[in-house]
Formats: sequence, structure tokens, C-alpha cells
Amino acid sequence: MKEQIMRALFLHERKNLVDQAFQGFNYKNWRQDKEKTIELIDEWFKFALISTESKKEARFKASSMNEEIFGALIQSTENLKWDENYLAIIKEYQADWFRVLEEALKMNENHPVLQNESRTMNVLIRPFIIWARNQLKQHLSKIDNAQDFILHENTINSVLHTLSFQLTQIAGRSFVLELNIAKTLEELEGQTPEERFISFIEKKFVGHKQLVSFFSEYAVIARTLAERTMLFVNVIKETLDRYLLNRSMIIDIFSLHSSELIRIDAGFGDSHQQGRTVMRLYLANGQSFMYKPKPLDISLHFQALIQWFNDKGFSPFLQRNSVIALEGYGYEKFIEAKPCKTEEEIQCFYTRLGALLAIIYLLDGTDFHYENLIAFGEHPMLIDLETLFHNQVYHNVPDSADIEAQFRIRNSPLGTSLLPILFHQDDKGFGIELSGVNGEKQMTPYPVLSLVDVNTDNMRYIRKSQATSTGNNRPSLEGELKNAGDYTTEIVNGFQLLCSMLLQYRMDLLAPTSPLFTFKDAPVRIVLRSTQFYTNFLLESRHPDYGRDALNQENLLDRIWFSWLDDRIISSELQDLRVGDIPYFTSKPSSLDLWDSYGKCIKDVFTRTSMSIVEDRLKSLTTDSISLYSDWISSSIAGSSLGKHVHKVHDPSPNEKVMINGYSPKPLHSEKFLETARILGDELIKKSVFSPSKKYVTWIGMNLNYRGQLYLSALSPGLYDGTAGIALFLAYLGKISEDEKYTSVALAALETALSKIPVHLKFPSAFYGQASLLYILSHFENLLGFNDAWSKRKSDIINNLDDSVEEDAFFDLLGGSAGVIHVLLNEYNHTKSAKTLEVAIKYGEHLLKHGINNNGVISWISNVSPTPYVGFGHGSIGIASALFRLAAVTKKDCYYATAEKALAHLTEAYSPDYFNWIDHGNKENHDLANWCHGASGIGIGLTLCIPYLKSSLVPGIVHNIERAVNTTLKYGFNKSHCICHGSLGNIELLILAGQALNRPEWVTEAKKQGNNALNYYFEHGKFKTGLPTALDSQGLWLGLSGIGYQLMRLYSLNSLPSILSLQEPLQKESSCI
Repeated sequence: MKEQIMRALFLHERKNLVDQAFQGFNYKNWRQDKEKTIELIDEWFKFALISTESKKEARFKASSMNEEIFGALIQSTENLKWDENYLAIIKEYQADWFRVLEEALKMNENHPVLQNESRTMNVLIRPFIIWARNQLKQHLSKIDNAQDFILHENTINSVLHTLSFQLTQIAGRSFVLELNIAKTLEELEGQTPEERFISFIEKKFVGHKQLVSFFSEYAVIARTLAERTMLFVNVIKETLDRYLLNRSMIIDIFSLHSSELIRIDAGFGDSHQQGRTVMRLYLANGQSFMYKPKPLDISLHFQALIQWFNDKGFSPFLQRNSVIALEGYGYEKFIEAKPCKTEEEIQCFYTRLGALLAIIYLLDGTDFHYENLIAFGEHPMLIDLETLFHNQVYHNVPDSADIEAQFRIRNSPLGTSLLPILFHQDDKGFGIELSGVNGEKQMTPYPVLSLVDVNTDNMRYIRKSQATSTGNNRPSLEGELKNAGDYTTEIVNGFQLLCSMLLQYRMDLLAPTSPLFTFKDAPVRIVLRSTQFYTNFLLESRHPDYGRDALNQENLLDRIWFSWLDDRIISSELQDLRVGDIPYFTSKPSSLDLWDSYGKCIKDVFTRTSMSIVEDRLKSLTTDSISLYSDWISSSIAGSSLGKHVHKVHDPSPNEKVMINGYSPKPLHSEKFLETARILGDELIKKSVFSPSKKYVTWIGMNLNYRGQLYLSALSPGLYDGTAGIALFLAYLGKISEDEKYTSVALAALETALSKIPVHLKFPSAFYGQASLLYILSHFENLLGFNDAWSKRKSDIINNLDDSVEEDAFFDLLGGSAGVIHVLLNEYNHTKSAKTLEVAIKYGEHLLKHGINNNGVISWISNVSPTPYVGFGHGSIGIASALFRLAAVTKKDCYYATAEKALAHLTEAYSPDYFNWIDHGNKENHDLANWCHGASGIGIGLTLCIPYLKSSLVPGIVHNIERAVNTTLKYGFNKSHCICHGSLGNIELLILAGQALNRPEWVTEAKKQGNNALNYYFEHGKFKTGLPTALDSQGLWLGLSGIGYQLMRLYSLNSLPSILSLQEPLQKESSCI
């Protein structure tokens, strides 16, 4: 067995083994011819994504070997074959993990599986559980009077439960692979899936020889199981020893009643520093406390700082936690969530949370997500403070407005993670919100490896989205959780109150004797990469492909070298990952150095100390920055709370209703439309964020992705609410106003959009994805002339769209094929490119393939809604408009027939009671008259369909357009001004239908409604954006850019295309750039 197990050695271990046995060993003995060796090295580095010579040299240096030795060793498994020449070396090999493996297997053989023991995956890891139990029993038995303070059996059982879970996670995928092989080979016996599973356990794992055979095959898995068991046992021994040493102090300081230790929950958090984790220790009387195997000086100093603010008069007072900080570890009182008693306590909770936000921001804290906050009645309690004074490793970054905006966000209160921000966003922008103020159950935007059909012969792993756990971070009253979105005022007030104290006592805090400087030598954690990044590596390393030979796993882990991080840091990361730990680094606020989990100091990693950064943050705090951050706090919390309710805008207040609905006594001239559009353009320029070179520009604002997630960040790149949409507005503003300043910013915004949507992105959407760039580029070419780079990018986009057809699961105008078809046909009309038309046809076929025919009515169900929509932005009418247009170009009846049946959805969804079309029979939304959902968009879509209809259908469609106009006039002009679901979007129906059906009174009404919007603006000093609380929004569909664009349209109807119908450019200019 030992010969096979030696495949579990990594490269540096194989080198050490041979060097110890043979001085001056000639590695050429293991190497194939030079050419083949170079090929193998190249393959290794290609798989590891290491492409530069400097990284290759760093990789060699990290393993203390040159290219020749490296090339020989990566062939060692194949060529060494562990034959007689090297068998002596192998037999002499000793390592702690191998000793544990041998001892565990021997113990398991001596204590065979009993007949009444359950046959589960636990039989595979049974040797290690037996070994661990034996070790812990022996350890406790050697401690005098340990039985007086620890209930041995109960405590050991509690930790072994955690160990069992960890070990099955490691071995599970190899176990399942062997199960499926046995099933395929028909080796299993039994009539049911459960019986056949038991048969598998009996045949493969109950017998000693079979178990040894498995571990010989999966040598790396065997090593990892032994290593993790050994580390776990060492950590538990250390925990018990420290508890016994400090027991009296713990009981005294935490005011506990003396009682035996009965249970340890060792599953809190990730494993760091050779298997150490945070633990909760329970006493037999039901009381408990937290053990943290890391320095807690930072937590102790934080409690003192809180008290300092209390002493200076902050109210409501901030609750401290009890902390015992010892050398390298400590204890904290367990904070248990409890409800509030009154509404006033809820308000106090959120006021205090705002104050804590200000303190965490001052101390440059990060990673304060929902699991690090406990709602202890009216007191928000932060329970993990290790990431205060979180210094950053700076490196050369590309010229990017986006990075500049992200830097500003990171160095604001949003960087604390207490405030809502989307994490782990996928290529479509869908993410998960894990902030300290949120704690709701959410589905992960990425698939998670999950075990299904457990304990049957169908047992397998699948990848699927999973729900997150709920937190204890939100206060409750009478059983009802109270969300931050309803207490934004209190949070902002608390933030501003504490910030005002920072201004008032700034000089006191900057004094060397202030509580701020007690932090200077306290160890703090530095998170260089996200835990999820490391976790993904560890999960993949447990795949059977990496479980047989350590070289395969090492090649996988070498991908971590694909990084801008200091090479010295990467070596330490790999050292942790190889033993199954999440890499862990620390620093000190007064230091430029970094320490890894083994205590190795990495010198001069930082350019500044985090203490100096915090000092500068305090010195630079102003009333203006407090005001800006207060706006960001309000926006981020309100945005997160709104979620999918963005399109359901609340009715205005009575005073606002008078202004919006009533015709103003102040008549406005058409020049006011352009003048106001310029004001909005100037406001956008004022709030822009440029890259250092001024080539790129972006904005910090609210983003809304296709799933309805609303979040504050650097703007996304797309047409809907991103930089591409703003670029379109500013480009046309430059043309209409003949002012070059708008054009230059428009070009910078376009550059940002082009750089932020990668060429390979498989998201075809005309509003969020690749097709949105194609739409924008066609308009820029029309406005500014032919550009080689733009033409090349358009060609790349069309090729990408060709490859992305099957990626579309949304189908509609906003997210899917319908919008893509319109954009492609625009381009085809301009270029007559056969390739462009061919791709448009593929999207048409995609729509035909996924349409659902229900009694002659065709509709589409996307993966974001279980039932079909009828509208334009989302729904059948938008899809029908695209298919009618495609039918006209291709002369294919199949598209026409499907579009005609999609129109039948109109009759099915129409409610004569409300004179409106209602999705899913949801009468609560009977008053929707928006572009995205409801009458306005339906009317626009039907207007677009008219030129392609059979004459017999036209009267009915005209009747429905009239219905849409009437319903829009009733419901569509008393809420917002945005173009997605507001007045200035709804006027598009009046303009298009008025022109198409020769109804000039509708066009006149559009101008009146535009006048009303202007009067509201000049009365209130702002427009109402498309967000329910009128949050600032710069984008096209929800914000100022779209409002400005429609004002220009009213100024000169025949000079600007209808972007709400994805209309192509109106004319071709002759200039060139």
C-alpha cells in the first residue's frame, strides 16, 4: 500500500525524499528526452494558466527547484513506478499524516463494522473517527480532574459529529464515482435502490482489504482525510487544554454558573491556521460562550473605543461586549438574538447601527456581512472585528473609470459590507446580497454542488442554486422582523450623529494618547481574496481526478499563481490550501508587513500603514463627505429593500399630484425642452467619474439587473441603466445642442461600455448584453461617422450573438431574443450583411422552438417567471413585434403565424373591468400602464406591428391601440417621469400611435405631458426618477438620461429615433472619425 500512497506526495516532498536518500541525485534519470520534457512543462503551465516567464520562475523558486528538476519530477509518477531501486526510500518514508493513516486503518481492522451499524458513507471515514475518538479519550484521561469539568463522552461525541461531516465532504465525490462505476458494471445486489446501496457498502468498504484498496487508488484523498483528522484532533486538544486553564476566569468575567463542559460546536466559520476554527462551548446548565483561536486585542480595543464615544455623550448608548484577550486566542461572551419590546427600541437599534457604521468606516473595516451582526434587542452587536484596519495591497491597474469608481466605493461606508451590495455577480449581473443590514433567505446566483438521492444507488452530485441561511442580524417586534428599508432615516441619523462627534473631537482622537492609537499593535486579519475564491479551489481539488495523484492536484492549485499578488504571498496561500485550510494573513495597523498562518513575515507588502490611512480618513472628513455618504447609505438601503417592486411606483402625494396632473399656469416654449436636457447633461458630467487618462468615464449610482435586483455601484455597461445608455443620450445631446463637451463625454462613456462587456460574454440582451452595444455602436456611427474599431467590434458582437442563441432563456424584448432580433435587423438594413440576417433568423427559430401553444395562443415562459407576460418590454407583444418584422424581411410565414398567435394573448389578458391587460390575473396590478408592463408598452408594440399585419387584423389592432392610449392617459401620468414606467416613457405611445394613425391630438397631448414634467421639475428642482423613492438614477430607462432624451425628442420629434422601440438611426452622416 505504501508504494501507492506515495502518489500523495507533492513535488517539493518528492524532491526532499530523493535528496535525502541520494546526495547529488541526477534527475535526468527520471526525465524523458528534452523536447518531451519541455512539452510536459508547457502543458503543466498552460493548465495552471501561468503564461509569463516571471511567474514560471517564481513557481520554480517557491519549490526550491530549477526547470530541469521540475521537469523530471512532474514525470515521476509515470517513470519512477516505485520499482526496486526506490522501494527502500519509500519504506523508510515517514510523515505524521501517513502514521495517522496506518494507525486508523489498523484500529478499524481490529474493530470491524458490526452487523447493526448503518451502511452509509460514514463507513468509509470510520477509521479516522475511531482514531480521533481514541486520541481524545487518551488526552482527557491524562489530565488530572478533567472529569470534574468536562463530560468526556458527550463532548467527544459532539466534536466527532463535526469531523464526520468534514471528512465526508472530502471523500464524497470519489465515493459517489465508485458507486456509479459499480452500478454501471452491475456489481450491486438488491431489489431497491436502498438495498443496492447497502450492497455497495458491503462489497467496497466493510472489509479491510477493500478499504485499503480504495485508499490506495485515491491516495490524495487518503492523505487529506488523515491530515484533516490529525489537525482537527490537535485543535480540539488545544481547545480543551485552554478551557481547563482559563475556566475560572471565563466563569467569572462572563458571569456564568459553574457547570461541566458538555458540548463543543466546532463548525463555526472556516478553517484557518492548521485547522483552527471559531467554536461555541456549551455547559451542562445550558450556558455557552465563544472560543476564538486568534488574538482578540482588536476586539478589546474596540469595546474601549465604544465606551469613549458613550462617555463623550453619544446617545442612545452603544452596548459593549465582554472579551477575554489572551496570547494568540481568547473568549467572547455569546450574544443571543432577542426581540425588541417597543417600536422605539427598533428605532434605537437602527440609530445605533448607523453609529456603528460610522465607526467601522473610520477604522477602515470590511467584511461585516450579516453573519457578523446580532440583533440583541435594541442593540446591534458586531461579533467579529478581525477585519478592522484592513489595509489593501495596491498594484498597477489598467486605466479604468470603473476601477476608480470601485476604489471610491471601497473607501466609503459601502466598503464595510454593512450596507447592501451585490456579491458574486455572474456574467448577467445577478448576485447575492449578504450585507450586515440584510438577512433574508436568497438563492445563490451560482450553482452549488449538492448531494441528492442519498443512501441509494442513484446517489450523485448535481449543481444547483441553493438558498442561503437567514441571519440573526435584524431586530424583531412581536414576532415580526423589522427591515432596514423602513428605518433608513434612523440609520442615516445615527451615522451623522457619530460623524459629527468625529468632527467635534477630531483633535482628541488624533492625539497619541487617544483610544484610536491603542489599536496600533493589535493583529488584524487581511483578506486578500474572497473566501469563495479559495473555497472553489478546495471543492474542485476534491474531485476524483485530483484525488489519485498529488501532482494533478498541485497542477490545479497552481492556478492560484494567475494573480497580481506578490509571489511571496502566493506561496503561503498554497501552503494553506494543500492542507485544506482557507489561507489566512494578518498584519498590524502600525506595520507595512504581512504574516501568514505559519507566522512567516512577508516584508513591505503595503505602501502605507493602515493606521496612517485611518488618520487621514479622520482628518479629511467634512460635512460634504458626510452628506454624500448619507445619500449613498439611503440609496443602497432603499434600493435593496425595493427589489422587484421597482416597476410598481407609488402614487405621489396630493401636492405632487396637483403639479403632475394639473396643467401648469406657466406655459413653456419648446426651447425649454432642450434647455432642460442640457441641464441634465451638465449634471451628469458634474457627477461623472473619469479614469486617470480621461479616456473612460462612469458614474456611481443605482443599477437594476434583469432579475430586478437594485444595487448601488459603478454603473453597469448596458443600454438600460448603464454607461451605454448615458452615452447615447449625451451623443444626441451633443448633436442637437451642437456642443462638443457632451460628445466627448459620450465617447468616453462608450469606451467604458465597450471595455466592460467582454467580447466573450454570452448574454445577448439588447438592453444589458452584447446586442445593447451593437445598438449603441450603430447610432454612434450614424452620428459621428465610420470607425474601424467600432466596425470590428460590431463584427465580433454579431459572431458572439451567433454563439449565444441557446444561452437565451428570457426570450423577451428586454432580456432575450426579441430585442436581439430588432437590433440585428437594424444592422441588416444598414449593411445588408447575410451573416447578420442569418443570426437574426437563428434567434427567430429559438423563439419558435420555445413558444408554448395553448389553444391557439402562443406565449413564452422565461426562467424568471413561471407564467407568461403579455406586455412589450416583458411579454408576448414585444416578441410578436420582432417576429412580424423578421417575417417581413425573410418572407417566412412561420414567423408571421407565430406572431399572429402571440397577439391572441391580448384577448386572453384583457380585463374589461379595468380596461387594461393584466398579467397572470393579478388584479392588484390593474393600473399598470408602463413601457415594460402594461398598456403603454402594449400600445407601442401594437403600433410597431401594424405595417406587417394582414388588412383584416388592422381594425382590431387599432381598437386595442385606442384602448391602450385611453388606459395610459388614465393611469400613466401621475407617478414617475422615467421612460421605463413613467410619464416621459408613456408619451412615446402618444407620439408613435399619433403619427402612425394620424391622430395629432395624441401628439399634442404628449407635448402637454412633457410640459407638465418640466413644470414639476422647475417647481421641485428635480425629476422623479423610476425608483419608488425617487432615488437618484443617471441611466436611460430609470433616470436622468432617459428623461433628457425624451425632452429632446419633444423638442425635435423628427431628429431623434424612438429608443423605446429600438428604432434604428434616422439618417446617415457623412463625417468620419
